[in-house]
Amino acid sequence: MLKNIATNKALGFTENQWGQLIEANGLLLMWFIEWNQANDAVNKDREKPLSIMDFFKQKYNMSAGGDPWPMGGKVSLDGKYVSDGDDDLEPYFLINSDDGVGYINPYAFVALPKKSGGHSIVRMD
Repeated sequence: MLKNIATNKALGFTENQWGQLIEANGLLLMWFIEWNQANDAVNKDREKPLSIMDFFKQKYNMSAGGDPWPMGGKVSLDGKYVSDGDDDLEPYFLINSDDGVGYINPYAFVALPKKSGGHSIVRMD
């Protein structure tokens, strides 16, 4: 994986299982990479970049024809998606960005970091 994307080693998946997860989440991973690269390039030119949420909305709209579905849970300090009445979800992937760490969890729950702190959590399946 790229240096700004890490797999959650605590899950103990095999190399083959990780390969399947990378393939299944490929668009989301690619969008994180594209946003990081676009954000770096724009900052060098001193233009105002899109927020990560706006970037993902734009990409998801082109791919799925609608906006990502907002989720009501939160991200715990260890990166898990936490929602009342549901089991906590361990993230598959942790992605570093200028805005903080983003997470890709099971069920295509994506935690997009906010510059002001915290995350916008959406479902992007």
